[in-house]
Amino acid sequence: GCLVTTILTKRIFQMPSKTYTIWINGRVDEADINVSSPQPIAVAIRQPDRTCVTVTTDQSGLLGVVRYLHGLSLRLHAVADRGSGFE
Repeated sequence: GCLVTTILTKRIFQMPSKTYTIWINGRVDEADINVSSPQPIAVAIRQPDRTCVTVTTDQSGLLGVVRYLHGLSLRLHAVADRGSGFE
């Protein structure tokens, strides 16, 4: 029935979660960035001119995080999945 179709659809179309790194221009505080974030964001590296954050989510969640950061007027330097070589 409908329940079986829903379960199968979720298994077939569910994107696997990955850990993504996002480099943001400027310094970012972890508590401030997580106030209303759609996904938990962790600060991994903080440099004087940029901050590296990580988020573990699927591609849809990543888009939500990128939109959220854009809404905060943060300038993104790079976005990559961990292990891609572009970190």
